[in-house]
Amino acid sequence: MAVVLMGVCGSGKSTVGRHLAKTADWEFIDADDHHPETNKQKMAKGIPLTDEDRHGWLLTLHHILKSWRINHQGGVLACSALKRSYREILCTGQMEAVRQKCSVRHDSSFSPEMPTKKRAFMDSITFVHLKGDREVISSRMSGRDSHFMPVALLDSQFETLEEPAPEEGIRILTEDIGQPVDVIVTHILDFISAQVTCKQL
Repeated sequence: MAVVLMGVCGSGKSTVGRHLAKTADWEFIDADDHHPETNKQKMAKGIPLTDEDRHGWLLTLHHILKSWRINHQGGVLACSALKRSYREILCTGQMEAVRQKCSVRHDSSFSPEMPTKKRAFMDSITFVHLKGDREVISSRMSGRDSHFMPVALLDSQFETLEEPAPEEGIRILTEDIGQPVDVIVTHILDFISAQVTCKQL
């Protein structure tokens, strides 16, 4: 079982992720730690990343998710996953969407008719969208000193964000970041438990 905590910078992905991983006794991975140095330098200068900048990074994260599945290991990944095509790469490892500048695809990648193994892998991933107002998130970001992402890039992140839609075929939970962290973690674990119970019925 894997949980991907998604959302714009400053939405609390790492904070919630560490709390969730500790509570569930799962591994925690912060996707920011896997950015190549060139990406970090661009963001530190306030330069938004391109889709091409992100594709190698997303493939690395896909392999992390895949390793958790293969090893029957629980894991929590804090990753912005702002676009539908980025989430597709995380789930499938396919790069075509990046080459096509992440245009919305209408193929069968997320359809119920996809191969059983692929569907099972996707069903092992729960995306949790940590959602909040720009003003709240901006205030949070202004109070942290150790991150390479400047507040100036927040507008770019909101412009890039494509909120998950049912037609993506992914398992998604949306949580308001105004809630206490322990409440969000409880909601996530309850959601996963309910999904597992439904599969067993």
